[in-house]
Amino acid sequence: MAKKETKLSPLGEAKWAHIHEPKPPYQGKGDPKFEIDVVFEKGGEWDAIGKEVATISKENGFEQMPIKKEKDKEGEYTGRFFIRFKTGEQYPPKVFDKFGQIIGPETLVGNGSTVRVAYTMAEYSAFGGGITFYLQAVQVDDLVEYKGNSATDFGFPVEEGSNPFLDPKQEPDQDDVPF
Repeated sequence: MAKKETKLSPLGEAKWAHIHEPKPPYQGKGDPKFEIDVVFEKGGEWDAIGKEVATISKENGFEQMPIKKEKDKEGEYTGRFFIRFKTGEQYPPKVFDKFGQIIGPETLVGNGSTVRVAYTMAEYSAFGGGITFYLQAVQVDDLVEYKGNSATDFGFPVEEGSNPFLDPKQEPDQDDVPF
């Protein structure tokens, strides 16, 4: 691959998006990275990327394949594939909605969102050689916002009222402290 040109992926399903804040390194080894997995079905526009990667990999004898088979929670293959787009923490990607407006860090892109990625491909020789997909920007076509789990999601009973742990006006009475 002589020159690195920015390309756009077809639409795919977002998984494990760390696009506003870098993902910490696994067990403290390595550097934090911005990354997003994009899941897709074989066929259509994604086949062009697959063919390009396969051709480059075969011509160069690369051992590492950047297109992976997706597995479900039980470890079974789903018949779908994914590519991990990533970049170093010094290169935060821009995140846009389908109207071209910036999506700020207060909106977390959750699993199941439909996205398109601007990326560049680069070859590497380590570990038997391969291709990496450098993340530059993400466009969110259909947002499934990540909100995290609530107490009720875990089955806890919830009462109405204010939280004395979060409300600074409700300090415990010193006479109520048992020591």
